[in-house]
Amino acid sequence: MPGRTASTPPDPAAYAPVSVVNELREQQVAALGRQLSGNEVTALLTAALSDGRVLKGAGEETWARRLGEKDVALLREHLATRQPISALSGLQTGGNAPQGIEARPSPLGALDAPALAACHAFGYSTETIATIDER
Repeated sequence: MPGRTASTPPDPAAYAPVSVVNELREQQVAALGRQLSGNEVTALLTAALSDGRVLKGAGEETWARRLGEKDVALLREHLATRQPISALSGLQTGGNAPQGIEARPSPLGALDAPALAACHAFGYSTETIATIDER
């Protein structure tokens, strides 16, 4: 302590009781634990919603979130047993045209993603950009 010498007794008002310090530490540890659990529950549910292991809006998401708040390990175990819905994570044809059907031309012509972004950013129609590309 500044200003304290070996001959002056310690000032009890300048120190916190051990019980108060321990209680604050326990509260901080518990709060950090809840925050980490919440982050893990959010990450688990985001992945499960994206691949169809949990359905949004069917009450499953709310149920899974509550389960995760109570016991993250149990939620992780439950999600590990659920099968993803493959139709939500890819195309049935792998991005190719179905067999026996000719690929249809894109209604947007040959414009790629950056050209489409430029159309929307500058307020041009896709036809205007296509005529510029032909020049």
